[in-house]
Amino acid sequence: MRHLTPLVLLLGTLTGTIQAQLIPAKQVPIPVQQALRKLHPAVQHLQWERAAPYYEAIFTLNQNHRAIKFDVKGQVAETEVGIPITSLPPVISTYIKQHYPNERMQAAETVTKANGSMHYEIRITGMEVVFDKAGTYIEEEKD
Repeated sequence: MRHLTPLVLLLGTLTGTIQAQLIPAKQVPIPVQQALRKLHPAVQHLQWERAAPYYEAIFTLNQNHRAIKFDVKGQVAETEVGIPITSLPPVISTYIKQHYPNERMQAAETVTKANGSMHYEIRITGMEVVFDKAGTYIEEEKD
């Protein structure tokens, strides 16, 4: 089950971005590839996605799902890291149980923007529920 969460997150990333499409590494600009290798030289299971204007590296590192969005110059725009559901702030688990009583949390991740702001995305059936750093509900994002 421990390895299922990264797989669910990876599938969610691949299917959740309607306009994004997988691309071969040779279509990724060299500065973007170099930026990824500089940040994470030991990536495993690397795939590239194009969601204009970004290139997104989707990979596994230390058995955790990760995705990093880069601009064409190799600057990081956003980083997603899969996390155990058990590590979520209790207020998020309580909110999900109260507002989605027939759902179970399938996966969780932190999303950090280039400006340093962070939020949580929790996958349930057909959507992601987004919370700020303190665990306050922000919005639902439909798949």
